[in-house]
Amino acid sequence: MIRGMVQKWNLVSDKAEDILLQQWNLGDSRVYDPERDFLFFEHIMKTGGTTLSMILELLFPDAVFPGSDASAIFHFEEARKILNSSAEEFYRVGYAHATVRNEAVEKSTRLRNLLREHLGSNRRIRILSMVREPVALRASLIGMSQCQYNAWIKSYNTEHGLDKHNCNISLAQMVQRRRDSYINTLCPSMKKFYFDNNITPKLQAPLSTTCLQLEQGNDPFKLCRSIRALLDSSLYNTTFHNMLKPVMGRYISGTGVNQDRTIMTPKDVEEYTLQDLGAIIHSHTFASDSGDQEPDILWFGITERMEESLCLLFHTLRIPTPDLSSGKNKSINHRVVPCRPTNWWTTDEKEEVVSREPWDFAVYRTANAILDLRLQKMRQQILSSQNRDDSTTISFFQNQYEIKLPSFVSPQCWELISHVAQR
Repeated sequence: MIRGMVQKWNLVSDKAEDILLQQWNLGDSRVYDPERDFLFFEHIMKTGGTTLSMILELLFPDAVFPGSDASAIFHFEEARKILNSSAEEFYRVGYAHATVRNEAVEKSTRLRNLLREHLGSNRRIRILSMVREPVALRASLIGMSQCQYNAWIKSYNTEHGLDKHNCNISLAQMVQRRRDSYINTLCPSMKKFYFDNNITPKLQAPLSTTCLQLEQGNDPFKLCRSIRALLDSSLYNTTFHNMLKPVMGRYISGTGVNQDRTIMTPKDVEEYTLQDLGAIIHSHTFASDSGDQEPDILWFGITERMEESLCLLFHTLRIPTPDLSSGKNKSINHRVVPCRPTNWWTTDEKEEVVSREPWDFAVYRTANAILDLRLQKMRQQILSSQNRDDSTTISFFQNQYEIKLPSFVSPQCWELISHVAQR
């Protein structure tokens, strides 16, 4: 079974099978303890993390750590204000575009210290994370965040009476619509607001900066006009390179060297990820009662495998699958955009990312192998508990055989993980 996972995901390390076997044999020290464990979701942009944050808020509605944000950085001032003005609460979860494990980043240490201060010494910080296929991750960040393609696609389709799922629009058309919107509407409105209120424009603000560039005859949207422009830009190296390094904890810092200051290979990254993402490195520390431990990664998900990932999350937390099909929860299930961000990428541009991002692809391949292992282990745990007959189980019939499922595993999840086991 394990050898098949190594081959399926093209893992190159000769230690891969042994490390995955260690993960399979991990004992109860990693089991989630709701009375002790605090969950922090380290949200890497454009991995589906906003959806996950909304689900976490749904699962723990009155226990979200102040300063958390589903789609932005952690708000330290807001957190301090609330924490200092209210009675102590039993917080169970937090989330933001932030990390608590990278000691090379000042904000990471600051956040970790803040959590320790208010959670108490007997609590354990445990990490949740998400990873995404590296090309799609970059395509989404440039297209849906920085260039907002889908917003302009929506307005174009509405104006021309086209189906909302129509994606047959060029980057040049989208950029032109965006440029016209700034020149004809957004910039005049901003100027009028500042003039009417006798306010000096904040030149650091994105809107002000864009309007100033347009006034000076510059092109603030040049990176949105073509994927080639992005790949050739200095922005790629500062923002789009090694995007999955937050998953790597302490191993990657700065421009990509480990703590011994030696250059890493994809094999090194793969082996570290097998241990870190797979919770081998920190598993021994969780036998201790000390609160000041290196946080481990309790759970991670993969964007392209969101349904399976969520099934594993609910199983890990021993929480029944929430209803996401009705009421205010329905919006959580409708965050998938109609046009995929890679629609405007050529094969050559995708292959260039593959060649430039060996570390991210090593993390992604390894993550998929670990997820397969955890889903297989989840299935085995359910099958091994078939003799139980209590109020916490539900009966489900599959191929005329009765399967007793725990209350935190839905029939749909059982079908999903069974398919994974058969692949």
